[in-house]
Amino acid sequence: MISPITKLKLVSLAAKYGVTVEKFTPGEVTVHVETLHQLKGQINYLISDFRDDPHVYSISVDESENLVHIIYDHDALEETETINRWLNILDEYT
Repeated sequence: MISPITKLKLVSLAAKYGVTVEKFTPGEVTVHVETLHQLKGQINYLISDFRDDPHVYSISVDESENLVHIIYDHDALEETETINRWLNILDEYT
């Protein structure tokens, strides 16, 4: 499970980059990233790293709408190792 400190960190990152959840179902999320165009270089590397993760099945970006759509293994959120791996990827780009 995600600790309260990790949740706070994620909320802070979301606020910093203007990330809001547009749609969520377990295993699928679409987020609006207000600063997507400003992060163009970094976002491509970030997405590439997440695409290499065995628990992330698909990531697509709609640049015209600033949307990122992710399909992932929802059960992996119960694994501390997976959560830490995902957070480490985020840390590289923040």
